Formats: sequence, structure tokens, C-alpha cells
Amino acid sequence: MMSAATDSQWIGLRLEALDTLFFRDGRSFDAAARVESGLPNPQTLAGALRTALLAREGFDLRGLREARPPGPEGIKRMLAECGLGWIGEARFRGPWLAIVPPDGVTPEPLLPTPQTLFREKRSPDADAKWYRAEPREAGLPGWRGLEAGMLPLWLDGMPDNAEPAGGFLTLAGLRGFLDGRRPDAGTSWFPRGKLFDSDSRVGIVVDAETLTAVEGMIYAINLLALNPTLESQDKTKTYRVCLCAEWLPGPKGPVDIRDRLNGPVPFGGEGRYVQVTPLSEGIKWPRNSGRAGRSMWYLATPGIFGGTNGASGWRPDGIPPGRLRAAASAAGVGVSGWDLNRGGPRPTRFAVPAGAVYYVEGEVEPPDGSLCGDAEDVAQGWGFALQGVWKS
Repeated sequence: MMSAATDSQWIGLRLEALDTLFFRDGRSFDAAARVESGLPNPQTLAGALRTALLAREGFDLRGLREARPPGPEGIKRMLAECGLGWIGEARFRGPWLAIVPPDGVTPEPLLPTPQTLFREKRSPDADAKWYRAEPREAGLPGWRGLEAGMLPLWLDGMPDNAEPAGGFLTLAGLRGFLDGRRPDAGTSWFPRGKLFDSDSRVGIVVDAETLTAVEGMIYAINLLALNPTLESQDKTKTYRVCLCAEWLPGPKGPVDIRDRLNGPVPFGGEGRYVQVTPLSEGIKWPRNSGRAGRSMWYLATPGIFGGTNGASGWRPDGIPPGRLRAAASAAGVGVSGWDLNRGGPRPTRFAVPAGAVYYVEGEVEPPDGSLCGDAEDVAQGWGFALQGVWKS
């Protein structure tokens, strides 16, 4: 994988939740709905960290609404004129779930298990057999790919009781996957339910004049609660669960730039905070150069593809037409949010979730390590991908 910035230039961040967290998706919120908090997306992280940086530099965030310059690059120009271009040009990656030993400091990211990994339903989890889907060169009777030349993914020898593995892998487990192996479920895989849970809350709407509950205005939300104590699948190690991320400041930043994000930062809505701790270096991402002109790409953060209008949103922009031979992904996730440049809400788009896997013919070198085509999406951390081996 080629990148304009090496991992050593990125600043790693540990984010410790100080309370339950709340992250809405792009679905509408009506009276009959219970709003579920999912995991935060790249846009949420980038917005929170940029806002925190600007606030600590004394930037007038409220005045930005009225003084916003026109055009998509207007805010970046304004920050550059104020000597804060290093914030406007900053890039971000993450966030990811992470684990830290009880006496440790550096978190190890946990990434969604690739969509091509399956495991048989069996207890205990650490002993379940794993299976891996690979492109089938001969095709299948009646197979029709989404595009010409695409191959089906096939599981040889998979029993009837196998299911998508789900859960999350450590970097060691992901490194094995990218090298063409199956992960060690005892030490490198964690099921979703052991990492976090939902904290259900019921609220009411209070009338500002009478300070009484508005009749019929009751709502319910599920907040994200990270597990404070986690045991490995083989029960040999214990951890605490947090979040982690990376950021790369723009040029001409202050000398003490690494410490500018040290301390509590609003993150997660509903007045929630995380304690942000800068790390000595960025994350050491696994790398694999592929073989024989073929490569596999794993999506480490969700990706928004298809340009600004979302056309062909399932296919990464960073993979040239005709090169994509197979793909595996879960259902898309709705993404919206507020656009400062436009002064209004963003149109809802659908992101391909992290964990998607793509098999590519020929050489691919995505700029800045992202399979997205939009520069702002890349800067926010969407579509960050890692290269692996296509076994053939």
C-alpha cells in the first residue's frame, strides 16, 4: 500500500470513554423509533477532533456560522488566514475499538472481522473451526456478477452449521488474514457482545415555559457502553476496552502539536466526553504487497464510494474499472451530518461497512491509503484499506 505519509508521521490517540456514548446513524428519528447508538464513524471523529483543536486555539466557533466564506474550500481558506491551516488540512483515521492491558498505555486496535471469514457454530468460541471464502475461478452455473468478469466467492468444505464470523480481530489476527491464513480465535478474535453493550434510557420532552413534561413526548435511546473488563477467548489475558484513532496535522503546526489533543474532548453526543491521550507514534499497520499482479484489499474503516451522487456506491473509487474481480460486504450504513461549508445538513449517503473485502486484478495504489475518491472523505478517514494476498 502506498501512502503520502508514513505511519511514523501519524499521531496515535487513545480515547477512554468517561461515560456511556451515543452515536446516531443517518436514519430519521420519529415517535415510534428507539434510537440505537452504533459505533462512531470517521466523520464523527474528524468533526469532534477538529472542533476540539479549534476551541483550544481560541477560534470563535459560534461566529463561524455567520462569517463562513462561500465555496467548498472557504473554511480552509479562513483557517489558513488565521494561522490555523494545520487544523483545516489535518487528516484522520478511525476510530476503532481497542484493548489495553490493565497496566498498559498503548492500545491495540480491534477491526471488524473480514466478511470472507466464517466459523462453525460451536461452544466454546475459542475451539470453533474457521473457514475462508476465496474467488472461484471456474465460476458457478447461473452466476451473474454485478459487473462483467466478476467471480463468485466460494467456501470449500464448509459445513451446514457455519456462519459469518462477526466480531473483531486484533492486528495480529488481521495480519494473518492478509497473509492468507485464518486467525487464532483464542487470542486474536473477540465477539461483539463481549466488547460493548447497550444501555437503555427513556426520556421526556420538557416544555421550556412550564418546565413540565409535554404530553405524549416520550422517547427511548440505547447508549453505547464499552466493557470495562475483557477476558481473552482462551482466558489467559485481561484487558480494558477503549477507542483509538490517528491524526496527521497539516503543515506549519506548533512545536507542541502532539499535546494539543491531550485531555477531555466532547465525543458522542448527549454531553458525553472521552479522555484523549496522544501516543508516541502511529499504529503499525500490517502490510502485504500481494503476489502475481493480484491483490486483496480489506476495508479498515467504512467507505463512501460512487462520487458525490452515490452512484455505484458498492464499488470503491480507488479500484479502476474492470480490475475488481470479487467482493464481500455487509449492508450499507446510512450517513448524514452537518455540512459547515453549505450551512445545512448533508444528503444521506450509504457507506460500505468496515470489514468488506475486495479482490483486484493488476496493480492498485490508492492515494493516501484510501479507496474513496472524494478528497474530503479521504481526509476524514473514510475508506482506509489494507492490502493482502489473493491466494491463487
